[in-house]
This record gives sequence, structure tokens and C-alpha cells, in this order.
Amino acid sequence: MKKENGIFKIIGSIFTSITCVSCTPQQTQPLLTPPSQENTLSPLYLFQNTEETENTSLRVDGQIPSWLEGEFVRNGPGLIRDNAGETVKSWFDGLAKLYAFTIKHGKVKYTCKFLQSNAYKKLQATGVFDFAGFAQKPKTDQFSMIDFLFDIKNKEIINANVNVAEINNRLVALTEIPLPVEFDKNLNTLGFFDYADSLTKNYSFESAHILKDPETKANWNFLIELGLLDTTYQIYKIPPFSTERQLVASIPVSAISYMHSFCLAGRYFVLIDYPLRAQNPKDIANGFIEAFAWSDKNPAVVYLIDKESGKCQPFLTDPFFAFHYVNGFEKDGKVFVDLIAYPNAEIIYKVNYYPFLKNVGNTLLRLEMDPLKGTIKVTQQTQEHMEFPRLNEALIGKENQYFYAIHNRKGGNGLIKFDHLKTKHRHWYQEGTYANEPIFIPHPQAHGEDDGVVLSIINDLKTKKSFLVILNAKDFKELARVHVPHLIPFGFHGQFFKEN
Repeated sequence: MKKENGIFKIIGSIFTSITCVSCTPQQTQPLLTPPSQENTLSPLYLFQNTEETENTSLRVDGQIPSWLEGEFVRNGPGLIRDNAGETVKSWFDGLAKLYAFTIKHGKVKYTCKFLQSNAYKKLQATGVFDFAGFAQKPKTDQFSMIDFLFDIKNKEIINANVNVAEINNRLVALTEIPLPVEFDKNLNTLGFFDYADSLTKNYSFESAHILKDPETKANWNFLIELGLLDTTYQIYKIPPFSTERQLVASIPVSAISYMHSFCLAGRYFVLIDYPLRAQNPKDIANGFIEAFAWSDKNPAVVYLIDKESGKCQPFLTDPFFAFHYVNGFEKDGKVFVDLIAYPNAEIIYKVNYYPFLKNVGNTLLRLEMDPLKGTIKVTQQTQEHMEFPRLNEALIGKENQYFYAIHNRKGGNGLIKFDHLKTKHRHWYQEGTYANEPIFIPHPQAHGEDDGVVLSIINDLKTKKSFLVILNAKDFKELARVHVPHLIPFGFHGQFFKEN
């Protein structure tokens, strides 16, 4: 008990000894009601696949554009049920698996491998899940989350199951706990990825959504540092050809918010502090998300951070929650941010039912901020229900006309090409199938924002197999279909890495 009291005392001091710069009241409501125990057994386990393969040639129907060459890499929870038949507590805790489609000369080779995390190796040795995660609780070591956060144990290869990125020509898998995990082009796990700087590499959480500024080529991200004297949101950039994180701004807060991502908007870095905040930090030891509580009596705080000076301007608005931004931009002296929003954070407790969720209430919101007047306006842009939005990345931080997303509909999930300038949008849908996040790849000599292709992995529940669909981004017509020999579990995010 001596260890427990000491550690909890340290963590408790982190959250109680500081003042929030946003001056938001810290009243809290009880945690949103989690699903009953019977409902925590996710139907997603039906689609897990433990097969691994390397450089398997795939059948292609149709014709892949000759200019499309590179590697499409996806990340996601590939294993969510252990040998004892128990599923992880949250989809976000499924053991990471990488999938790569190597496209060259109109042909495709396929590789899929599990990330060799400590959690995965422990499962291989014991047959059961025994690790701390987003909602997962360890079986044999109740302090494993605390030990990990405070670096009491040696560095571990984490279960980085959310996203992939490229930092200084090195491939990394990312989640919300540092450090990232490096892997090679054959999806072999190389070890944890260490930044070349003095910013914190433990005591922290960070976004798995690194964004590259299309103008400067610098990578941007934020981390949440849990300190003994203060807790801060730290905004940083990584210059091109570097692994050094450079601190741009530091925002002190009294209670951390669960923030999955951020966006760039012209000269600004935009970070939204949702009223889902950690009030009982000792619960981190029993699963990260259990430390957070929702309050619909507190506002959401939108931080505009100047990317040059680091100056921060907060805007307060009615409470809402979001995982993913679409984009942000400046126009006529104002800052606009588009995102997929939910009325509250209840979606966190329902993700085990993805993609079979109904009536989740998500919608496209636009935030309009006037830095001079200090005002904010929020408007709903459509009745469409979408998630996992992506756009032409050359327009990150700039005004865009189009973005691409999963489109929720009855009997399956399709894809949508959303047009901000029109009320009619383009769709791709096949009954009985469920689409994963779409990725836009521009033509090398693109003429227009939507001159390129859209890639998405589609899960066919009738055949119990997956295929990669390649769409013409302009008219959303199918160009090619690449058949996978098995069903790829529903995943999160991916990137396309061009050859060379």
C-alpha cells in the first residue's frame, strides 16, 4: 500500500494544485452511464482475423490508374478477443495490426502483421489480455498504467493501434500514449520511436493525428503533460528532416480534457477542450477513460494558438464532443473550423458497436471565430451523418470545397464526397458492406482539388471478406476493386506513402 499511496498522492497533486487559464467552472456531472456488462461484448470480435501474410499478390478487377504507385498502410485493432473468449473492454484497446497494399504497375501486393507490442507479446505468452489501456484493466499488475506513465519500468512498445505517419522518412504507428512505435516497409516492428528533444516522453498523453503543414512541411501535434506543479497542453512542431519537437505554446489547465485530434487553420493551431475532463486521476490506474467525467453545464473551450508567436486566445461555446476535425481556414479576418460533432461524449461508451450504431446524433458543425471581436458562432452544416473525414491534404489549413467520409446509412456504411458549395453530394454504396476511412490521393499533375482517387477498405459481410475500392474522386465512380483473401477487422486510420 505504500507504493499505491505515494503514486496516487503524486497524481492527485497534478490535478489539484493549478488554475485553469480558460476560467471555466469545474462543476461535474456523474460519468455517462456505461453499457451493461452484457453489452460490453462487442460484435466486432466476430470480424477479427489473426492471419498474417507478406507480399501476397491480390486479384484486381477493373484498372488501377498508371500514376498511382506507393503503399497504402492502415492501422487498427486487429485482435479484440483472447484465448479465453474475453473481449477487450473497448474497441480502442484492440491489439494493433498493420495492413499494407503496395501498388505498382497496376498490380497490388498485400502484407498484414501484428504490431509486436508488449501487450501482444503478453497475450501470446499467457493467452489472456493483461494490460492497461483506454478502458482495459490489467489482471496481474494494477499499477501498470501508473508505472508506464511515470517511467518506473523500462520503455515498452505500446499498443499503437490508431494511426500511422512518417517522421523524417521513418514510419511510425501512433496512439494517445507516447512513445510512437517504429516499423519498416515490410511492417516489421522496430521498437519505440524516440524524439530528439527534451520535451516530456512520459507523464503525458498526445494526439495520434499528426498534421503536416503543406507550406512549411513541418509536422504539428500537441501533448498533455502531467506535472507535479502544473498540467499543460503543449503545442509543438517537428521541422522537416528532423525528429526534434519544438515547443510553440504551453497552456496551463486544472483538469485535462479528452481530446483526440486538432486542426490547422491558416496561421492558427486550433485545439478544443471538451467538457469531458479528468476529475479522479487515480482512476487512470484502472483504465484511462475512467478518469474522465462529462459535464453539460460547462462550456467547450476553443483555443486559437498563433503558430508563430504561440499566443493563445480562448473562445467559449456550448458543450459538445468530437473525435475528428475536417479542416480549418482563415477568411475575411475570421477563423473557420469544420468538424464531426456529437451532443455529448456518450459515443465513447458505444464504440464497441461500431459500425452498427444507429442514431448517434453526429453532424457536421462549422465554428466561426472572430479574433478581433472575440466572438464565436456555431452552425450545423448538414443532416448527413458522417465520420472519419479526410480531404486533399494540400489544403490542410486552407479553405476546401470537398472532403470524403464514411456515410452512415441503413443496411451498411457507404462513402460520401461532401461538397460545401452544393446541397447534393456524391455517394458510393453497396448493400451489405461497410466502408472504412477514405483516403484521397491527388494526381501528380492535378488540375483541381478533386483530381485524384479515393481509396477505402470495404468489409463485405455476405462473403466475409474485404476488398480495397479505388474511386475516381471527381465523379465517385469505381475504377478498380482489389480482393483480399480474408476479412480485415474494422480499423481506424491510414496513410498513403508515395513511392520514393
